[in-house]
Amino acid sequence: MTSNEVVVNGKRFVKSFDKASIEHRVDALASTLDEVLEGREPLFLVVLRGAFVFASDLIRKLKFDPEVEFVRVSSYEGLQSTGIVHIGEIPDSTVIEGRHVVIVEDIVESGRTLKELRELLHLKGAAGTEIVSMFFKPAKLECELDIEHVGFEIPDDFIIGYGLDYDGKGRGLKSVYALSSEQ
Repeated sequence: MTSNEVVVNGKRFVKSFDKASIEHRVDALASTLDEVLEGREPLFLVVLRGAFVFASDLIRKLKFDPEVEFVRVSSYEGLQSTGIVHIGEIPDSTVIEGRHVVIVEDIVESGRTLKELRELLHLKGAAGTEIVSMFFKPAKLECELDIEHVGFEIPDDFIIGYGLDYDGKGRGLKSVYALSSEQ
């Protein structure tokens, strides 16, 4: 095993993005958000669990101090999406109404989760929404969804690290690793 590989839950993963390239993209996303959101007081809604690492890094690099809330969303079991979206409790309408909400996500695949979340936010009175995601798999997108800010577009690989997990493990890895085709 080399430093470019890890084994998590019996599966071998190979490094895709190192810590430095991730930091560079987070810097760029923060700079863009500083420009786009200037003069606004947005609410950052962080999708748990995977986006907490990305959100933490991103928010600390912003020139403004956004209000932050969290929502728990799930659709995965093991290596596959179940196709069923479970959205936990969303902040009360009084927190959302009339606000511009920035949804912070770790990875966008089918897009179904974020489409449902965006619709719920609009029903709760959000003035507008936009999505910032560290990773995006365009080949997996199954619905029409605008993703305004993307760190990396990636192929249809299962990845872990930087908040992303495989059955609860691997979130704390500083780099991002893709499941090896050699299992």
